[in-house]
Amino acid sequence: MNLMDLPDEILKKIFLYLRWRTLKKINTTNRRIHKIICKNLCEMDRPKAKELEISQINSPTGERLIKIFYSIKTQYEEDTGDVLMTISKKRRYFKNIVIYTISIARFDLSQLCELEINLDDNTDILRFLYVFYNRKNTLCRFSLKDSGRVSERKLVFDLSLLMQRLDDVSLINIELNFPNHKTNEKIVVTPSESLTAVRIHQKKGTNIIKPEMIANLVKNSPNLQLTKIDVDNETDDFYTEVIDNLFKDSPSNLEERCDNDTCRLCFTRNKPLTSFENETLMLYFRKYKNDYDIVSDWKPNVRGNVLYTINKKYCTCENGNKMEISFEFR
Repeated sequence: MNLMDLPDEILKKIFLYLRWRTLKKINTTNRRIHKIICKNLCEMDRPKAKELEISQINSPTGERLIKIFYSIKTQYEEDTGDVLMTISKKRRYFKNIVIYTISIARFDLSQLCELEINLDDNTDILRFLYVFYNRKNTLCRFSLKDSGRVSERKLVFDLSLLMQRLDDVSLINIELNFPNHKTNEKIVVTPSESLTAVRIHQKKGTNIIKPEMIANLVKNSPNLQLTKIDVDNETDDFYTEVIDNLFKDSPSNLEERCDNDTCRLCFTRNKPLTSFENETLMLYFRKYKNDYDIVSDWKPNVRGNVLYTINKKYCTCENGNKMEISFEFR
């Protein structure tokens, strides 16, 4: 029986476990098998990575390395019965930025779903990723973690370049750590319709995340459902500045969220909300009492989380129009 006479489902399972490199020199007169082998070899020369993690690490001998961890998932073409790359997760290590750059250039990143970057003392990996990043689909998740050893000025510059390419991402998770932050740099995360969740942790000493950027994200990302901000070096006016920027230009900014899920803005604090802070916020909210109903669950002498529920008045859409601002005690 000819191999290619087998049902497609059986062929699919056979091809999933083939080592394509070992077939490179095989001679076959079957045009369909030859076509499948050629397709997979092409995929191996320029693999379509679905998940990509790039980290700066130390080897057991103390050598500085760049680690790439990536996954390539099987793609089965129903029309032709062709099976492309097998499901695989691979790690590669590079001793210098030149070899890393050559490797990144080989990847086809147009189908990338998840991107994670862990920085230590250099941002070159960001800059070269920006050059070769050619996404075509929405990126599901972008995560960046900084160790605190890199120059904040270089990080802001290189990350800002990369963020220009990440203009169609669903979830953003950023952790910034500059213990001795001195410059007045800031990172701009561009609002977008695809953005559904943002989590930003700004560690003590860092002052890159600005209130106006947070407000801009919430106001101009209509499908954003969760914005979680954890600022270790919080100032008393950081949160009120966010809220002020959120409402001041357009008291009816929630109109764009009709029939969407509730928009949640969550601040994580080092200390509970005081009576004075709660009253200050409520006085501020009352300026917009003609447009919104504001309810607070703050209770005196209770060291817990506080939730402010903001409902737009006179909304006639089916699901209503609601926003929640919460303060969580770390």
